[in-house]
Amino acid sequence: TELGGNAFNTCRDLKTVTFEGTSQLSGVNNTVFNRCSNLKTIYATSATLKKWNITPGPNNKDFILYGPPNGVNIVLITKTVTISGTGILTQDIVTSNINNINNTTPINVVIEGFKEIDETAFQNAQNLVQVTIPNTVTKIGTVVQNNSSNGPFQQCYNLNKVIFEKNSKLTFIGSGTFYQCSALKEITIPPTVTYIGQGAFSLTSLTSISIPASVSTLMIFALANCPDLESVTFEGNSAIVSVNDQWFQSSTNLQTIYATSATLDKWNITPGPNNKSFGGPTDGVTIVVIEPEPKPAGPPYNILLSNNTIFEKLPSNYII
Repeated sequence: TELGGNAFNTCRDLKTVTFEGTSQLSGVNNTVFNRCSNLKTIYATSATLKKWNITPGPNNKDFILYGPPNGVNIVLITKTVTISGTGILTQDIVTSNINNINNTTPINVVIEGFKEIDETAFQNAQNLVQVTIPNTVTKIGTVVQNNSSNGPFQQCYNLNKVIFEKNSKLTFIGSGTFYQCSALKEITIPPTVTYIGQGAFSLTSLTSISIPASVSTLMIFALANCPDLESVTFEGNSAIVSVNDQWFQSSTNLQTIYATSATLDKWNITPGPNNKSFGGPTDGVTIVVIEPEPKPAGPPYNILLSNNTIFEKLPSNYII
């Protein structure tokens, strides 16, 4: 219930501190870890941080008066739940695995083995903060049905991190998949994805996103009403045939769209400011050309000929 001032004064080897459960401390004292110059991370539950009115994240200086000049990183304690199986991951399977967890406990879900994630699997899971999607999953959600749709992670308001396992085989991100995931600020779409559904990322807090060259279908409203979205990159020679002015509808802070010259030529789009082909801000966006980085040259090699002549690279006219 009480932690006195300077209780851990000048503990220079102290790097992490964990406040377990719902701490009985009424608040924080910035002299407790005075001069703990190597303190980097403080872990606490959401209930504790809420009571102390502290937001998770880096550069927090509430705990240290004289310590690291950039403060410490406040990390939310989460419970990790592994959901394993085959076939389709349904809402019933998800519920049976997380229903016994207090809905105020943040959970990190690791999915294993499944090939598909059903359209309502995690819908409205308020305590889901992170999910790891395995490379066995090829499809998430479904297409729009009768002008209405459900998304697998729809209204998971606290979901802030989505991890796609290395060597992902994902090809399909269905309609409304991350709809209203308002804590989601970044995501890396696997380069195998070909379809992104209607409203898939609508009403998220993404600040930027890259659309892989493999995507051939980007449905309307895919990134609509994203208030923090500032830039979109279309990678490589995009498989998308033409642009749609409803992709970014009401994402009024969108400023820049990056694409290769090959992609822009196909879309008949000219680089420059105030382009209104994509929707978004009333004044349009700036189109900036990017080009793929050239593939690095292979490693140098030596060739030893029978006459003991050594070439790092054979002359173009040399006949062996």
